[in-house]
Amino acid sequence: MSLQATKSRATDLETRQLVCFRIGQEDFGIDIKYVQDIHQMVRVTSVPQAPDFVAGVINLRGQIIPVIDLHQRFFNTHRNLAEADARIIVLAIDRLLIGCIVDSVTQILRLSQERIYPPPELLRALTAVQYLESLAIIDEQQVLVILNPSFILKDEERSQLEQMKRAI
Repeated sequence: MSLQATKSRATDLETRQLVCFRIGQEDFGIDIKYVQDIHQMVRVTSVPQAPDFVAGVINLRGQIIPVIDLHQRFFNTHRNLAEADARIIVLAIDRLLIGCIVDSVTQILRLSQERIYPPPELLRALTAVQYLESLAIIDEQQVLVILNPSFILKDEERSQLEQMKRAI
């Protein structure tokens, strides 16, 4: 391996590429390695008796994808899903593809590892924020919450979505 290739690989290891998005007034990011697709808002078909945070399902190139509303999931409030900037980010979480409705996708950001910090112990102790992977300092006034997609859904919720998908 050449010196240039080694430097490039070291640089890649020292940075993370994040898809950044907004939910309400808050900024979030998720590692790009989990992101399969980003789509403009499309019609989401409701599924009777689905949990509140499940908006329904979409047909993405012949594949049925369950869609969750991250606004409902994180803040427990509904909002208008037809907003012009709303997007569906399709994530691969283990073997399951899940669409996540966000208010807008703001940027693809490359950050050095030295700007990313583990969450404070107090936040880690709260079970309500299991999805919080780390925090990134963007500038003097902005902190980005980086999500761990494996914890957006609880195990039993993931099983419910897999069953719901099979039933359709």
